[in-house]
Amino acid sequence: MALAIFDLDFHLQQPIAQQLWRDCVQRSSSLPHDWQWQEVTRLQGISFASVTKLSATFTESWLTQNTLYRLQKLQQEHLAVGHRTILISQFHHGFTQALAQSLQMTTLLSPQLETLNGICTGRLLGKEPSSKKRLLQSILWDEEVELSHSWCYSGCDSTLELLQHVTYPVVSCLNPTLTAHAQRHGWLHLQY
Repeated sequence: MALAIFDLDFHLQQPIAQQLWRDCVQRSSSLPHDWQWQEVTRLQGISFASVTKLSATFTESWLTQNTLYRLQKLQQEHLAVGHRTILISQFHHGFTQALAQSLQMTTLLSPQLETLNGICTGRLLGKEPSSKKRLLQSILWDEEVELSHSWCYSGCDSTLELLQHVTYPVVSCLNPTLTAHAQRHGWLHLQY
C-alpha cells in the first residue's frame, strides 16, 4: 500500500494560523487565554473534551479561510487512487485530531496526551516526546507499506529523513534548508 504523508506543522506555525488560534482561545471559557497548542503542561486539570472542542473550532476557522484548499484537493486525489493518507505532527493529538478528521485523513500520528478520567494530566504518554521519526516507525515496519510508491508533503526540517525515503518528496514551504535540498535533488516544490 502506498502512502501520502502530510506534515502541516510548518503551516500551523504561520501568522494566519497563530492569529486564528489566539481568536479561538480568547473566546473559550475553559482554557487560559494565552494558551498555545504546544504547551502541554498548562493543560493540567483541563478536560480533554474542552481541548478537542477548541481544536475543532480552530480547524473549522482555518479551513474556511481557504488556506488549505489545495491540500484538501491533493488529499482527496490520493484517497481516490487508494493511498493511505497520514497526518503527522509534533503537536499532541488533542490539537491535531480535529484537523485529521476534517481533512479526512485515514491515519493520525501525533504524540498522545495523558488523561485520567477525561482530564488532562499536563503530560504526554511515554517517557519523552515522540519524534516524527519514531511516530512513523510503526508504519515503516508494516510489510504492506511501499515507500517506493509513496508521497510526502512537508515544510519541516524534522521530516527530511522521510522525504529522502519516499519516491515523491514534495517540499511545501519556503523553508530555506528544505528548499535548497529540494533544488539539489530535483524534488517537487508546492505552495498550499
